[in-house]
Amino acid sequence: MTENLKMKVTVIQLVEAEFMTRLLKCVYPHLKRSEKLETLRKLEGIMHDIKTTIAWLRSQYEILDNLHRTLAFQLLEEAENV
Repeated sequence: MTENLKMKVTVIQLVEAEFMTRLLKCVYPHLKRSEKLETLRKLEGIMHDIKTTIAWLRSQYEILDNLHRTLAFQLLEEAENV
């Protein structure tokens, strides 16, 4: 994975953490006790979905990167054969 993509993923993760922190600070104190657990479970679900999406994006990028390298190698071989 390129450094550029690693940096973008790190930024996404930092934004995700900041979003969750701000949301909890605003909403959590005003909830009833029973609502707090439910809210935390929902937030955990959202975090899981975000992490799953990031993992999927990483895998898609790696597939595209491998295809790009393969195509570049094939073009070099064809150029040498001409």
